[in-house]
Amino acid sequence: MSEQISTVLIASFLLTIAPGPDVMYVIAQSISKGRKYGLASAVGLSVGLLFHTSLLAFGISQIISQNERIFQAVKYFGALYLLWLAYKVWKSEPETVEIATEKNTKKYPIANTFQGLIMNISNPKVLMFFLAVIPNFIDLSNENIKGQIFTMEIIFVFQALIIFSLYAALASKLTGFMRKNVKFQLFLKYFQVIVFVGLAVMFFV
Repeated sequence: MSEQISTVLIASFLLTIAPGPDVMYVIAQSISKGRKYGLASAVGLSVGLLFHTSLLAFGISQIISQNERIFQAVKYFGALYLLWLAYKVWKSEPETVEIATEKNTKKYPIANTFQGLIMNISNPKVLMFFLAVIPNFIDLSNENIKGQIFTMEIIFVFQALIIFSLYAALASKLTGFMRKNVKFQLFLKYFQVIVFVGLAVMFFV
């Protein structure tokens, strides 16, 4: 189990640090409104992940109890989905941070927490993403499938909160650099492609 947790932690770290929409949202809020707003957004996004992983815990365990072949098909779907995401990122323009034209100082950071929460809960792509990744770390010899998924959920959420918070803190310090450095934006783009392809290949093996 300890080896499984280590693998999940490494994969979660790579997936979270690769800059997707959640990271860009945190960075944008931190740059345009300040670090505390970025941190509040990080909390909301991380809590929102709990909703989807809880649905997954019950859904995947039900699939496994019904048909192991279906479960294997889900795993292959996950690898293909990650490859498709890598292709989309590769074909897209580098992610840029959209900066608000005016600083809204009247709103409290808690509003950003709520917005981040709703963003993740209402986004079905988040559930699809977890469906593509989590099953590949489940040990079928351990009958406590729900327990395994909830353990992975806690690992993913806590490391996501830490990484999102670090992005918020760095963005508030490196505003000018992150807005204008094209090479850095390209690096983030291709790093994300490498992470998606690497995980997909690992799932196929």
